[in-house]
Amino acid sequence: MGNGPLESFNYRGSIEISDRLIKRFGAYGSILHNGKEYPCLIVSTTPSQRERNGTLELTDTERCYMSVTGFSFVPSSYDIITMPSGQKRSLRTVYPRRPAATTVYYELLLEGA
Repeated sequence: MGNGPLESFNYRGSIEISDRLIKRFGAYGSILHNGKEYPCLIVSTTPSQRERNGTLELTDTERCYMSVTGFSFVPSSYDIITMPSGQKRSLRTVYPRRPAATTVYYELLLEGA
């Protein structure tokens, strides 16, 4: 028997898409973790949307991919992301995309800081 909806999800394809987006559109930002700032590559995807009373509206939440090299901590909701534009965003949710590689990828949900 199958594993339900996750059975058909293409994890390899999803990782390849985030990898291509970061390589093609990624720009340097940083992550502030325990008072220390670390450089990272960030690519922002379409801001999240929600439906309210039959109208599609943008939320303050933004989805992006982040690529890091050279540090071993996992980002948390206590960290602050500085976007390539200089805008500071608080980290709401972290999804590891490739957590056990030389270059680590994360999918992030950000909110206005």
